[in-house]
Amino acid sequence: MQDNIDNLTGFIYKEQVTKTGVRVQVTEWLWLILQMDDYDKGTAFNIKYMTWENFKDVILNPNTRALDWNDLVKKDCIIGGVNYSIDHRWDRNPYGFATEDQFEKYESHLEPLTETVQFWPPTEQIKQAGKKRPMIVSLQLIAQMNHEYFPWTVMLKDSTAIEESTILKQSNSDCGKHVILPTAAAKYQTWKYLKSCINDNEIWMSQEYVDMLATIGEWRTFIIGGKILSVVHMQKKSNGKWIRTPIESFLTGMEIQEVMKRELHPTNAAEWRKCLINPQHGDMLVCEESKAQFFDFVLDAWRGLVLQETRKHGKPSIAVFCWMDIGLKITNDRCPHYFVNEVAWSTTTSLWLTSNLNNTMGTMADMFAMVFRQWLHDMRNAYVVA
Repeated sequence: MQDNIDNLTGFIYKEQVTKTGVRVQVTEWLWLILQMDDYDKGTAFNIKYMTWENFKDVILNPNTRALDWNDLVKKDCIIGGVNYSIDHRWDRNPYGFATEDQFEKYESHLEPLTETVQFWPPTEQIKQAGKKRPMIVSLQLIAQMNHEYFPWTVMLKDSTAIEESTILKQSNSDCGKHVILPTAAAKYQTWKYLKSCINDNEIWMSQEYVDMLATIGEWRTFIIGGKILSVVHMQKKSNGKWIRTPIESFLTGMEIQEVMKRELHPTNAAEWRKCLINPQHGDMLVCEESKAQFFDFVLDAWRGLVLQETRKHGKPSIAVFCWMDIGLKITNDRCPHYFVNEVAWSTTTSLWLTSNLNNTMGTMADMFAMVFRQWLHDMRNAYVVA
Protein backbone atom coordinates (compact mmCIF):
# COMPACT_ATOMS: atom_id res chain seq x y z
CA MET A 1 0.00 0.00 0.00
CA GLN A 2 2.85 2.41 0.76
CA ASP A 3 4.03 1.92 -2.84
CA ASN A 4 0.61 3.20 -3.93
CA ILE A 5 1.17 6.36 -1.92
CA ASP A 6 4.62 6.95 -3.36
CA ASN A 7 3.25 6.84 -6.90
CA LEU A 8 0.16 9.00 -6.41
CA THR A 9 0.04 12.76 -6.79
CA GLY A 10 -2.15 15.18 -4.87
CA PHE A 11 -2.35 16.43 -1.34
CA ILE A 12 -1.83 14.11 1.62
CA TYR A 13 -5.20 14.17 3.33
CA LYS A 14 -4.87 12.07 6.47
CA GLU A 15 -3.35 9.03 8.10
CA GLN A 16 -5.51 5.92 7.92
CA VAL A 17 -5.33 2.22 8.70
CA THR A 18 -6.28 -0.24 5.96
CA LYS A 19 -8.46 -3.31 6.50
CA THR A 20 -5.25 -5.36 6.71
CA GLY A 21 -3.90 -3.16 9.51
CA VAL A 22 -1.34 -1.18 7.51
CA ARG A 23 -0.97 2.47 8.57
CA VAL A 24 -0.53 4.74 5.55
CA GLN A 25 -0.51 8.39 4.57
CA VAL A 26 -3.57 8.75 2.39
CA THR A 27 -3.84 11.10 -0.57
CA GLU A 28 -7.23 12.60 -1.34
CA TRP A 29 -8.17 10.24 -4.17
CA LEU A 30 -6.90 7.17 -2.36
CA TRP A 31 -9.02 8.23 0.62
CA LEU A 32 -12.02 8.55 -1.69
CA ILE A 33 -11.42 5.04 -3.07
CA LEU A 34 -11.09 3.65 0.46
CA GLN A 35 -14.43 5.29 1.31
CA MET A 36 -15.99 3.70 -1.79
CA ASP A 37 -14.85 0.32 -0.48
CA ASP A 38 -17.14 0.86 2.55
CA TYR A 39 -20.07 2.37 0.62
CA ASP A 40 -23.44 0.64 1.00
CA LYS A 41 -22.09 -1.53 3.84
CA GLY A 42 -19.20 -2.66 1.65
CA THR A 43 -21.43 -4.34 -0.95
CA ALA A 44 -21.21 -1.79 -3.79
CA PHE A 45 -17.64 -2.37 -4.95
CA ASN A 46 -14.96 -5.04 -4.76
CA ILE A 47 -11.87 -2.85 -5.02
CA LYS A 48 -8.39 -4.20 -5.70
CA TYR A 49 -5.22 -2.12 -5.52
CA MET A 50 -2.18 -2.17 -7.78
CA THR A 51 0.87 0.07 -7.68
CA TRP A 52 1.49 2.25 -10.71
CA GLU A 53 4.87 0.60 -11.38
CA ASN A 54 3.26 -2.85 -11.36
CA PHE A 55 0.41 -1.72 -13.65
CA LYS A 56 2.83 -0.05 -16.04
CA ASP A 57 4.98 -3.19 -16.19
CA VAL A 58 1.95 -5.33 -17.05
CA ILE A 59 0.98 -2.98 -19.88
CA LEU A 60 4.52 -2.82 -21.25
CA ASN A 61 5.06 -6.61 -21.00
CA PRO A 62 1.69 -8.32 -21.54
CA ASN A 63 3.28 -11.55 -22.80
CA THR A 64 5.52 -12.14 -19.80
CA ARG A 65 2.80 -10.86 -17.44
CA ALA A 66 -0.04 -12.78 -19.08
CA LEU A 67 -1.75 -13.81 -15.82
CA ASP A 68 -1.81 -10.22 -14.57
CA TRP A 69 -2.99 -8.96 -17.98
CA ASN A 70 -5.85 -11.46 -17.98
CA ASP A 71 -6.76 -10.37 -14.49
CA LEU A 72 -7.00 -6.74 -15.65
CA VAL A 73 -9.21 -7.75 -18.56
CA LYS A 74 -11.73 -9.23 -16.12
CA LYS A 75 -12.18 -5.96 -14.22
CA ASP A 76 -15.30 -3.83 -14.64
CA CYS A 77 -13.31 -0.61 -14.38
CA ILE A 78 -9.76 0.67 -13.85
CA ILE A 79 -9.41 4.00 -12.06
CA GLY A 80 -6.24 5.90 -12.92
CA GLY A 81 -3.59 5.80 -15.61
CA VAL A 82 -1.71 8.60 -17.32
CA ASN A 83 -3.32 12.01 -16.94
CA TYR A 84 -3.06 13.46 -20.44
CA SER A 85 -4.58 16.76 -19.33
CA ILE A 86 -1.25 17.79 -17.72
CA ASP A 87 2.35 17.80 -18.92
CA HIS A 88 2.99 14.05 -19.30
CA ARG A 89 5.86 14.04 -21.81
CA TRP A 90 8.44 11.34 -21.26
CA ASP A 91 11.41 13.65 -20.65
CA ARG A 92 9.82 15.31 -17.60
CA ASN A 93 6.86 13.13 -16.72
CA PRO A 94 5.96 11.83 -13.24
CA TYR A 95 5.17 8.33 -14.53
CA GLY A 96 8.68 6.89 -14.82
CA PHE A 97 8.87 6.29 -18.57
CA ALA A 98 12.53 6.09 -19.53
CA THR A 99 12.14 7.10 -23.18
CA GLU A 100 9.57 8.39 -25.61
CA ASP A 101 9.58 4.98 -27.32
CA GLN A 102 8.64 3.33 -24.04
CA PHE A 103 5.75 5.75 -23.61
CA GLU A 104 4.53 5.03 -27.15
CA LYS A 105 4.78 1.29 -26.41
CA TYR A 106 2.66 1.80 -23.29
CA GLU A 107 0.00 3.64 -25.30
CA SER A 108 -0.14 1.03 -28.07
CA HIS A 109 -0.45 -1.84 -25.57
CA LEU A 110 -3.04 0.03 -23.50
CA GLU A 111 -5.40 0.62 -26.43
CA PRO A 112 -6.79 -2.96 -26.68
CA LEU A 113 -7.32 -2.98 -22.90
CA THR A 114 -9.37 0.24 -23.06
CA GLU A 115 -11.58 -1.41 -25.69
CA THR A 116 -12.38 -4.23 -23.25
CA VAL A 117 -12.38 -2.57 -19.83
CA GLN A 118 -13.86 0.77 -18.77
CA PHE A 119 -11.36 3.33 -17.52
CA TRP A 120 -12.22 6.28 -15.33
CA PRO A 121 -11.72 8.86 -16.51
CA PRO A 122 -11.84 7.37 -20.03
CA THR A 123 -8.46 7.73 -21.74
CA GLU A 124 -9.76 9.39 -24.91
CA GLN A 125 -11.74 11.95 -22.90
CA ILE A 126 -8.68 12.92 -20.88
CA LYS A 127 -6.61 13.22 -24.06
CA GLN A 128 -9.26 15.56 -25.45
CA ALA A 129 -9.34 17.54 -22.21
CA GLY A 130 -5.57 17.98 -22.38
CA LYS A 131 -5.88 19.93 -25.62
CA LYS A 132 -7.87 22.59 -23.71
CA ARG A 133 -8.97 24.40 -26.88
CA PRO A 134 -12.06 22.16 -27.43
CA MET A 135 -13.14 22.88 -23.84
CA ILE A 136 -12.66 26.62 -24.33
CA VAL A 137 -14.68 26.50 -27.57
CA SER A 138 -17.44 24.64 -25.71
CA LEU A 139 -17.45 27.20 -22.89
CA GLN A 140 -17.57 30.06 -25.41
CA LEU A 141 -20.56 28.47 -27.14
CA ILE A 142 -22.38 27.85 -23.85
CA ALA A 143 -21.76 31.45 -22.76
CA GLN A 144 -23.18 32.74 -26.03
CA MET A 145 -26.27 30.55 -25.75
CA ASN A 146 -26.86 31.68 -22.15
CA HIS A 147 -26.06 35.33 -22.94
CA GLU A 148 -23.13 35.27 -20.54
CA TYR A 149 -19.65 36.74 -20.69
CA PHE A 150 -16.59 34.69 -21.63
CA PRO A 151 -13.05 36.04 -22.16
CA TRP A 152 -12.08 35.99 -25.83
CA THR A 153 -9.48 33.36 -26.66
CA VAL A 154 -7.48 32.66 -29.83
CA MET A 155 -5.05 29.92 -30.77
CA LEU A 156 -1.59 31.26 -31.45
CA LYS A 157 0.06 30.21 -34.68
CA ASP A 158 3.81 29.85 -35.08
CA SER A 159 5.62 33.21 -35.02
CA THR A 160 2.46 35.34 -35.22
CA ALA A 161 2.38 38.55 -33.18
CA ILE A 162 1.46 38.13 -29.51
CA GLU A 163 -1.02 40.75 -28.41
CA GLU A 164 0.01 42.78 -25.41
CA SER A 165 -1.86 42.58 -22.08
CA THR A 166 -3.10 39.04 -22.72
CA ILE A 167 -2.57 35.87 -20.75
CA LEU A 168 -0.86 32.97 -22.53
CA LYS A 169 -2.06 29.42 -21.82
CA GLN A 170 -0.48 26.17 -22.95
CA SER A 171 -2.34 22.97 -23.73
CA ASN A 172 -1.55 19.96 -21.53
CA SER A 173 -0.63 22.36 -18.75
CA ASP A 174 -0.48 21.51 -15.08
CA CYS A 175 -2.22 23.59 -12.41
CA GLY A 176 -1.23 26.99 -13.78
CA LYS A 177 2.43 26.04 -14.22
CA HIS A 178 2.25 26.82 -17.94
CA VAL A 179 0.40 30.14 -17.78
CA ILE A 180 2.22 33.37 -18.65
CA LEU A 181 0.72 36.56 -17.23
CA PRO A 182 1.03 39.96 -18.94
CA THR A 183 3.31 40.99 -16.06
CA ALA A 184 5.85 38.27 -16.89
CA ALA A 185 9.31 39.22 -18.16
CA ALA A 186 9.48 39.91 -21.90
CA LYS A 187 11.68 36.85 -22.56
CA TYR A 188 8.77 34.58 -21.58
CA GLN A 189 6.51 36.22 -24.17
CA THR A 190 8.68 35.36 -27.16
CA TRP A 191 8.19 32.56 -29.64
CA LYS A 192 11.67 31.25 -28.84
CA TYR A 193 10.56 30.56 -25.27
CA LEU A 194 7.04 29.38 -26.19
CA LYS A 195 8.39 26.81 -28.65
CA SER A 196 10.79 25.46 -26.05
CA CYS A 197 7.83 24.53 -23.83
CA ILE A 198 5.77 22.45 -26.26
CA ASN A 199 6.04 19.53 -28.65
CA ASP A 200 4.40 19.07 -32.05
CA ASN A 201 1.02 18.11 -30.56
CA GLU A 202 0.72 21.04 -28.17
CA ILE A 203 -0.32 24.65 -28.69
CA TRP A 204 -0.35 28.05 -27.03
CA MET A 205 -3.45 30.22 -26.72
CA SER A 206 -3.84 33.92 -26.06
CA GLN A 207 -6.74 34.94 -23.81
CA GLU A 208 -8.19 38.21 -22.60
CA TYR A 209 -6.69 38.99 -19.22
CA VAL A 210 -9.27 39.42 -16.45
CA ASP A 211 -7.41 41.28 -13.73
CA MET A 212 -10.06 40.46 -11.12
CA LEU A 213 -8.82 36.85 -11.12
CA ALA A 214 -5.59 38.15 -9.60
CA THR A 215 -7.03 40.84 -7.35
CA ILE A 216 -10.29 39.21 -6.22
CA GLY A 217 -9.65 35.51 -6.85
CA GLU A 218 -12.15 32.90 -7.98
CA TRP A 219 -14.69 30.41 -6.63
CA ARG A 220 -13.77 26.73 -6.98
CA THR A 221 -17.02 24.78 -7.22
CA PHE A 222 -17.13 21.00 -6.77
CA ILE A 223 -19.87 19.14 -8.67
CA ILE A 224 -20.80 15.47 -8.37
CA GLY A 225 -23.65 14.06 -10.43
CA GLY A 226 -25.15 17.47 -11.07
CA LYS A 227 -25.12 18.58 -7.43
CA ILE A 228 -22.85 21.31 -6.07
CA LEU A 229 -21.17 19.79 -3.03
CA SER A 230 -19.02 22.71 -1.94
CA VAL A 231 -17.63 26.08 -2.98
CA VAL A 232 -14.22 27.37 -1.88
CA HIS A 233 -13.01 30.86 -2.70
CA MET A 234 -9.32 30.91 -3.53
CA GLN A 235 -6.84 33.67 -4.01
CA LYS A 236 -3.15 33.40 -4.76
CA LYS A 237 -0.83 35.37 -2.52
CA SER A 238 2.32 37.08 -3.73
CA ASN A 239 4.41 34.22 -2.29
CA GLY A 240 2.57 31.71 -4.50
CA LYS A 241 0.51 30.16 -1.72
CA TRP A 242 -3.28 30.00 -1.81
CA ILE A 243 -5.78 31.46 0.63
CA ARG A 244 -8.82 29.16 0.71
CA THR A 245 -12.12 30.24 2.22
CA PRO A 246 -15.13 27.88 2.40
CA ILE A 247 -18.10 29.81 1.02
CA GLU A 248 -21.51 30.08 2.67
CA SER A 249 -22.94 33.27 1.15
CA PHE A 250 -22.86 35.33 -2.05
CA LEU A 251 -24.03 38.68 -3.44
CA THR A 252 -26.69 39.00 -6.11
CA GLY A 253 -25.77 40.72 -9.35
CA MET A 254 -27.81 43.74 -8.26
CA GLU A 255 -26.00 43.89 -4.91
CA ILE A 256 -22.62 43.85 -6.68
CA GLN A 257 -23.80 46.75 -8.84
CA GLU A 258 -24.94 48.60 -5.74
CA VAL A 259 -21.52 48.15 -4.16
CA MET A 260 -19.98 49.70 -7.26
CA LYS A 261 -22.37 52.67 -7.24
CA ARG A 262 -21.99 53.53 -3.58
CA GLU A 263 -20.25 56.70 -2.64
CA LEU A 264 -17.92 54.69 -0.43
CA HIS A 265 -17.34 51.96 -2.96
CA PRO A 266 -14.31 49.67 -2.51
CA THR A 267 -11.12 51.41 -3.55
CA ASN A 268 -8.75 48.42 -3.40
CA ALA A 269 -8.71 44.66 -3.83
CA ALA A 270 -8.84 43.91 -0.11
CA GLU A 271 -12.06 45.94 0.27
CA TRP A 272 -13.55 44.24 -2.77
CA ARG A 273 -12.81 40.81 -1.32
CA LYS A 274 -14.33 41.82 2.00
CA CYS A 275 -17.55 42.77 0.19
CA LEU A 276 -17.69 39.71 -2.08
CA ILE A 277 -16.48 36.80 0.04
CA ASN A 278 -19.08 35.50 2.50
CA PRO A 279 -21.03 38.79 2.82
CA GLN A 280 -22.67 39.04 6.25
CA HIS A 281 -25.83 41.00 5.50
CA GLY A 282 -29.21 40.65 3.82
CA ASP A 283 -32.40 38.83 4.79
CA MET A 284 -32.92 35.13 4.09
CA LEU A 285 -34.76 35.74 0.82
CA VAL A 286 -31.91 37.85 -0.57
CA CYS A 287 -29.32 35.32 0.66
CA GLU A 288 -31.21 32.47 -1.02
CA GLU A 289 -31.55 34.47 -4.24
CA SER A 290 -27.82 35.28 -4.36
CA LYS A 291 -26.91 31.63 -3.81
CA ALA A 292 -29.43 30.54 -6.45
CA GLN A 293 -27.95 32.99 -8.98
CA PHE A 294 -24.46 31.57 -8.49
CA PHE A 295 -25.59 27.91 -8.47
CA ASP A 296 -27.82 28.42 -11.52
CA PHE A 297 -24.93 29.94 -13.48
CA VAL A 298 -22.59 27.07 -12.58
CA LEU A 299 -25.07 24.28 -13.28
CA ASP A 300 -26.24 25.85 -16.56
CA ALA A 301 -22.60 25.78 -17.72
CA TRP A 302 -22.13 22.24 -16.36
CA ARG A 303 -25.26 20.94 -18.12
CA GLY A 304 -24.08 22.53 -21.36
CA LEU A 305 -20.73 20.76 -21.05
CA VAL A 306 -22.37 17.41 -20.24
CA LEU A 307 -24.62 17.77 -23.30
CA GLN A 308 -21.70 18.58 -25.61
CA GLU A 309 -19.47 15.87 -24.13
CA THR A 310 -22.32 13.35 -24.47
CA ARG A 311 -22.56 14.13 -28.18
CA LYS A 312 -18.83 13.56 -28.56
CA HIS A 313 -18.26 10.60 -26.26
CA GLY A 314 -21.67 9.13 -25.37
CA LYS A 315 -20.76 8.64 -21.72
CA PRO A 316 -18.82 11.64 -20.37
CA SER A 317 -16.94 11.28 -17.11
CA ILE A 318 -17.48 14.99 -16.41
CA ALA A 319 -21.06 14.04 -15.54
CA VAL A 320 -19.71 12.11 -12.56
CA PHE A 321 -17.27 14.62 -11.08
CA CYS A 322 -15.61 17.92 -11.88
CA TRP A 323 -14.70 21.23 -10.38
CA MET A 324 -15.17 24.58 -12.06
CA ASP A 325 -13.24 27.73 -11.24
CA ILE A 326 -15.64 30.67 -11.49
CA GLY A 327 -14.32 34.19 -12.03
CA LEU A 328 -16.02 37.58 -11.90
CA LYS A 329 -15.75 40.23 -14.60
CA ILE A 330 -17.05 43.80 -14.55
CA THR A 331 -17.71 44.63 -18.20
CA ASN A 332 -17.56 48.08 -19.80
CA ASP A 333 -21.25 48.66 -19.08
CA ARG A 334 -20.40 48.26 -15.36
CA CYS A 335 -22.36 45.01 -15.12
CA PRO A 336 -20.97 42.04 -13.13
CA HIS A 337 -20.72 38.68 -14.89
CA TYR A 338 -19.61 35.27 -13.68
CA PHE A 339 -17.58 33.17 -16.12
CA VAL A 340 -15.97 29.71 -16.13
CA ASN A 341 -12.19 30.10 -15.99
CA GLU A 342 -11.13 26.45 -15.68
CA VAL A 343 -12.63 22.95 -15.55
CA ALA A 344 -10.92 19.79 -14.26
CA TRP A 345 -12.05 16.24 -13.54
CA SER A 346 -9.09 13.81 -13.56
CA THR A 347 -7.70 11.71 -10.71
CA THR A 348 -4.86 14.20 -10.23
CA THR A 349 -7.42 16.92 -9.57
CA SER A 350 -7.23 17.97 -5.94
CA LEU A 351 -10.46 17.55 -4.00
CA TRP A 352 -9.43 20.16 -1.42
CA LEU A 353 -10.97 18.00 1.29
CA THR A 354 -9.41 20.00 4.11
CA SER A 355 -11.15 23.14 2.81
CA ASN A 356 -14.64 21.67 2.68
CA LEU A 357 -17.19 23.30 4.91
CA ASN A 358 -18.80 21.60 7.91
CA ASN A 359 -17.00 18.27 7.45
CA THR A 360 -18.78 17.39 4.19
CA MET A 361 -16.02 15.03 2.99
CA GLY A 362 -18.04 11.91 3.84
CA THR A 363 -21.03 13.25 1.93
CA MET A 364 -18.80 13.95 -1.06
CA ALA A 365 -17.38 10.41 -0.94
CA ASP A 366 -20.80 8.74 -0.67
CA MET A 367 -22.22 10.93 -3.42
CA PHE A 368 -19.31 10.06 -5.70
CA ALA A 369 -19.72 6.34 -4.96
CA MET A 370 -23.44 6.46 -5.74
CA VAL A 371 -23.02 8.35 -9.02
CA PHE A 372 -19.91 6.39 -10.06
CA ARG A 373 -21.69 3.05 -9.59
CA GLN A 374 -24.50 4.23 -11.85
CA TRP A 375 -21.95 5.47 -14.42
CA LEU A 376 -20.38 1.98 -14.50
CA HIS A 377 -23.69 0.27 -15.24
CA ASP A 378 -25.20 2.84 -17.60
CA MET A 379 -24.28 2.13 -21.22
CA ARG A 380 -25.11 5.64 -22.43
CA ASN A 381 -24.55 8.31 -19.82
CA ALA A 382 -24.01 8.89 -16.13
CA TYR A 383 -26.85 9.10 -13.68
CA VAL A 384 -27.38 12.82 -13.19
CA VAL A 385 -29.10 13.72 -9.95
CA ALA A 386 -30.03 17.25 -10.98
